[in-house]
Amino acid sequence: MPDTSRSSTDIASSSAMSSDVSPRITEWRLSAAEIQTDLDSGVTIVRTKDNVVGAPTGSTDDDVLKTMVKGKLQADSQTAKASFDVDAKKGEVMLKGTADSADTIGRAIALALDTQGVTKVSSDIKVTSTSK
Repeated sequence: MPDTSRSSTDIASSSAMSSDVSPRITEWRLSAAEIQTDLDSGVTIVRTKDNVVGAPTGSTDDDVLKTMVKGKLQADSQTAKASFDVDAKKGEVMLKGTADSADTIGRAIALALDTQGVTKVSSDIKVTSTSK
């Protein structure tokens, strides 16, 4: 049984240090241009990943997944500035909120999808224009 006693800060810092999602952005079609195309068509952005052979396949508690994804988003310098709501159900994560660019949305989806136990990420994150 997984140890769920770690705090979200512990989870976030260990997750942030152990995963560079840059290669995944291309693999999962999450570049700014690809995200912008999805945003322009007004659809919910959905990406899935295949289970890797030998990867743990047991279900992870929904609350644990939410905590892990939130921790990763808060620990990442690019996504920490955005405002996200995270929900999880049976390995599927839903992201809602606002971000400053399509690039940030793509990174948020990649970070969520790169979380152990997550098989699908849907995003209704919208880009907001920021005036300085």
